[in-house]
Amino acid sequence: MSTKLKEGYYFKKIDTKLATMRGFFIMFRPFRVPYDKIANVLQEKKVKIDHKLGMFESAPVFGWGWIGMSTEKDVEGMKNKNKFLGDFVAFDYKGSYKGLPQAWRQIMKDYPNGCEYYSIYVNNPNKVNEEDLLTTIIFKLKQS
Repeated sequence: MSTKLKEGYYFKKIDTKLATMRGFFIMFRPFRVPYDKIANVLQEKKVKIDHKLGMFESAPVFGWGWIGMSTEKDVEGMKNKNKFLGDFVAFDYKGSYKGLPQAWRQIMKDYPNGCEYYSIYVNNPNKVNEEDLLTTIIFKLKQS
């Protein structure tokens, strides 16, 4: 990519396979999303999870979206995105999930030509302090 990015943003190439589950969102916020269930199902099925990539989330304004974890193979009984591939613009947000809406607003202000947005939850809120939570927000830029 030859686009010069604003400060705080960087390019991230992703090439992985995701096992996914549906979740319901209202105003981009999770309402019924099986965050704990997806990891438990994959562990029960003895599927190796690539924890370095974190948990992916595609949240619509209202309705069904999905969460996914990077796996080496397709998982029976789950929706599988055989290839989650692309060059994305990325922004790292550190801190409480309560601050994510403000981060999203800033990203959309900085890049109004952004599209295809995803959140990647890099660490587990049950294992780190709230101020140490790391979320990577990725998106593509519409070509003009």
